[in-house]
Amino acid sequence: MSEHYSRRSFLSAAALSAGAIALGACKPAVEVKEVEKEVTRVVEQEKVVKETVVVEQEKVVKETVVVSKVIKVTDVNMYTRYANNENYRGIVADFNVANEETNLILSEFGGRDMLTKLTTAIAGGMVPDLAALDIAFTSQFADRDALLDIGDWAEAEGMIDDLFGCHTATSTWRGKFINYPFWYGNSGLFYNRSLLKQAGFSGDGPKNWDELKEMAYGVADLGDDVWGFTTDSSSGGALWFLWAPFMWAAGGAVFDNNYTETLLNTPEAKAAAELWVQFRIDNVLPESSITQGWGEMENQFLSGKSAFICHYQPLVHRIKRDFPDLDFGTTLIPGPKSGQGSSFVGGDGISILAGAQHPQEAWQVIKFMCDARLQHDYSMKNDGVYIEGSPSRRSAIDDAYRTQFPLIAPFVDALEKGSTVNFPTAYEIDKPLKLAFEEMMINRMPVDQAMNALDEEADKIMARYNAERQSS
Repeated sequence: MSEHYSRRSFLSAAALSAGAIALGACKPAVEVKEVEKEVTRVVEQEKVVKETVVVEQEKVVKETVVVSKVIKVTDVNMYTRYANNENYRGIVADFNVANEETNLILSEFGGRDMLTKLTTAIAGGMVPDLAALDIAFTSQFADRDALLDIGDWAEAEGMIDDLFGCHTATSTWRGKFINYPFWYGNSGLFYNRSLLKQAGFSGDGPKNWDELKEMAYGVADLGDDVWGFTTDSSSGGALWFLWAPFMWAAGGAVFDNNYTETLLNTPEAKAAAELWVQFRIDNVLPESSITQGWGEMENQFLSGKSAFICHYQPLVHRIKRDFPDLDFGTTLIPGPKSGQGSSFVGGDGISILAGAQHPQEAWQVIKFMCDARLQHDYSMKNDGVYIEGSPSRRSAIDDAYRTQFPLIAPFVDALEKGSTVNFPTAYEIDKPLKLAFEEMMINRMPVDQAMNALDEEADKIMARYNAERQSS
């Protein structure tokens, strides 16, 4: 799912690669330049009127003086992992129209390629002013002091208090506020109302694990070709995104507060694993969830053959567009008790790079792009979507939004309780995490044994990270 960039890769990366697409206001795409240039332009003409009253002629004579107003325009560069994304491009164009003294240039790179380009830029000392980073990777750069702490600026503008509860996990690192959330994409639970009704239930989603189990087993009893629960456990990345929220909802955590060890052998983690494993053992969850992954699981749900699927909010729009007859609902991923719930929170946060040439102008970009009114108005016209997910500001979500987009609202609610796995070595744990679930769900290894082994391997990764960090 993701790549980890070691200290060595940061130091060994070479010069910036060409190929970024640069988008500026009122101009065609231009190549990102290594050397900053000063740009001046006449942006308006002011009329100064002097009035002289000639008493003898009893008329007013007007003299007009034209004064040219010259403004220096600053080019600010921003990296994004989305190439050819019209939502990103539209916001950039709006910014450039509204800000005559700043020309925002968007450098587009596809997915993981942006991480490579940014790593190269940092190693070469030629960083962009801004980067819209996948939230799951910000700690890798913050851990090397590559991102500025923008907490004081955000606090002064009252922008922190307007964030959802998940921001402590998505935007802070070791006491620093390292990004301002741009948009959020997070996981939730989809359910098939028709299947639930066929099994004798009301058609509403579960509020706790007991209700989830009762509904899943009830639907599975409808026939051999119907599944009670589907999810993707075919990769470590999928397990973080879809299984970890069950653990968080139970009160568990991946790491301790000091990032010295993992907590994957706790009762909460084992209970969440046991829930999924028992679904597989009892044939409520298909084995293909382990061996085939996302595509097969989506097909099961979209074809009306599964009561539940863990997924994220873009699936709402896909179902409405391509499967309009599917009667479905969405809810938080539940916890053992009603009122508990969680979500894996992803998306993009905008960071200012250490060494940025124009940090003040970069902050103005963040203020514009993360403005609550802009997020609200844009998403109301775009089927509830801001950029690629949900707005990041509480005040951008009002009653009108919830009324118009009821299937998206649960994902927004999940942002108060959700978390993420934002740690430099988290994705090194992908392999032992996947192996643990294979052992439990295919080879029937006891949950205690498998989760203890997982925690032991993960602790070794943590110990190596901490030793390297202390020696550097």
